Amino acid sequence: PWNRHTMDDLYIVSDMHLSLGRPHGKESFSRLESFFYDDVFERFVDRLLSDLAAQRRSGALVLGGDVFDLLVVTDVPPPDEAKEEGIVVSSELRRVGLTSRARHAAWKLRRIIEGHPVFFRALGRWLAAGQRLVVVTGNHDAELYWGRVRDTLTRALLGATREQDPEVDLEAVRDRLEYRQWFYYEPGRIWFEHGNQYEASNCFRYNLCPEASS
Repeated sequence: PWNRHTMDDLYIVSDMHLSLGRPHGKESFSRLESFFYDDVFERFVDRLLSDLAAQRRSGALVLGGDVFDLLVVTDVPPPDEAKEEGIVVSSELRRVGLTSRARHAAWKLRRIIEGHPVFFRALGRWLAAGQRLVVVTGNHDAELYWGRVRDTLTRALLGATREQDPEVDLEAVRDRLEYRQWFYYEPGRIWFEHGNQYEASNCFRYNLCPEASS
């Protein structure tokens, strides 16, 4: 059956595992970073936009899970920042890193965003061009379940979009930004999910409510 998105071209990327990237003021990447292709991703997005414009088509870019690797971010906020964020950094957390709780995960995601400005510039350009962006959670970024974490990502994307087009209608951009906790589905066309549910060590007992799985 037809719906308003059926004619969108679909592009799916997943398992990019962005971590701390190149922190502000640093010359080298974080030691646990595994994604070094921000410039390549930007060229990829620009090529998609060029092709869509030439064909006068619309597109949806699906971030299909594990795009952000919150599990490998073991840094903790400095004392002043921790106090401002309401995060209590115990000696145990200083040793192993923050937890997956919403407040902790939002802080970790902000560090990832800061370390990958080119990646987010590309996503901002995509949204500024009037295209859709769908974010599907994986097992390494399952914290996107939390509203606080989604809000952190949304603010970053809206900011990146406004940098590309200061006159952009941010409410319209919000309408083109979607989150999917488990799968992306267009009836009669496509079912997509990250797939961690099919591997015993990576699945959640309750995929729509991962906090109840522990």
